[in-house]
Amino acid sequence: MRVALTELARAMTESTALQHVMASPAFSTEEKIGVLTALGEQAGAPTIGRNFLSQLVKTNRALVLPEIAQAFGNFVDQFKGTQQVEVLSAVPLDAGTQEELKSKLKASLKRDIDIAMRVDPALVAGLQIRIGSTVYDSSVRNRLNAMQSLLTRE
Repeated sequence: MRVALTELARAMTESTALQHVMASPAFSTEEKIGVLTALGEQAGAPTIGRNFLSQLVKTNRALVLPEIAQAFGNFVDQFKGTQQVEVLSAVPLDAGTQEELKSKLKASLKRDIDIAMRVDPALVAGLQIRIGSTVYDSSVRNRLNAMQSLLTRE
């Protein structure tokens, strides 16, 4: 259910057409339910999840789906005792480096983690690690920005 909610939240955030359909009184409640439940089915939402999406439309809450997905994810993490961690790197990390990073993060957080690895060439080099709302940035881009800020201030 978490994956489906996350996918739907991403769709709601990125698609202005979907936002328009959900906000517009020109579309009937049944049409809105049809659109959202079809997207939920594509995302792999179980029947109870599609029923939940239907209730969101009926109560005019479909546009807050991204916030609901985030809260649900936080609740699941708390229940499972895990922490979501996102790691951005300038280049793809090999499997050994990923495992070493994961074990170090797990040891420092003292809990299980779900790690998502992504590549962002704009970082130039280094890593950016996001744990909840905290970001640890050791990228070259961050250091260059800091130097630029320091030099332009003086």
